[in-house]
Amino acid sequence: MSPYVSNELRTKFKELRDFYLPIEHDFQMSKEKKLPLIIEWWTKSLDLVVKTQIESSNLKDIVRNSTTHLKNGCKWFFHTLERHDVPLLIFSAGIGNVIEEWIVQECGSYKNMTIVSNFMTFDEITKKINGFSGSLIHIFNKNEGVLLDTKHESSILNRPNVILLGDSLGDTDMANGFPSLNHVLKIGFLNDKVEEQLSDYMKAYDIVIIKDDTFMIPNAVLRSII
Repeated sequence: MSPYVSNELRTKFKELRDFYLPIEHDFQMSKEKKLPLIIEWWTKSLDLVVKTQIESSNLKDIVRNSTTHLKNGCKWFFHTLERHDVPLLIFSAGIGNVIEEWIVQECGSYKNMTIVSNFMTFDEITKKINGFSGSLIHIFNKNEGVLLDTKHESSILNRPNVILLGDSLGDTDMANGFPSLNHVLKIGFLNDKVEEQLSDYMKAYDIVIIKDDTFMIPNAVLRSII
């Protein structure tokens, strides 16, 4: 957690996570029952983010001091897609400004990249966070359907083939929303609870990568088709 977050807010973030995360991971609960609870979790969490009152200038330090890093090989993957004019869509229920800064610091910026996430807005005078723009993006609605009727829609229209990369079972829906799709290759990163989740991941994804901090397999797939 960032040093810009008070101990009191850290505790509240943890309480939310401890309560709602088991619900997200409850394979016996239907998506319909989970949905209002997930929206509740995300809404409360983003409200806490606003209470941090971080400034836009803090983002570089937050990312620079983070212990989380992109997987080795992401830069080649991003660069190759840009070089061949292939749209790169990143869907995240996290905070878009942080993801954008994270990618810029570790890999650079890319003209073919669109990030669909929750973007913080800042007060023009104080430069402190004052909310989030657009509709809430959570784990159950981060898919191509949210790009319909936006300036990004044209970049993926008439694109019949998709390589989908995800690290949760809900991520398999990210290609939903466009009728022009013919083929979707789903590659899943399984990072924890391997024995418990492997069977479900094997059903949901075409390729399952277990506890691998590299982009070796996605890069190999990309090399074979470009």
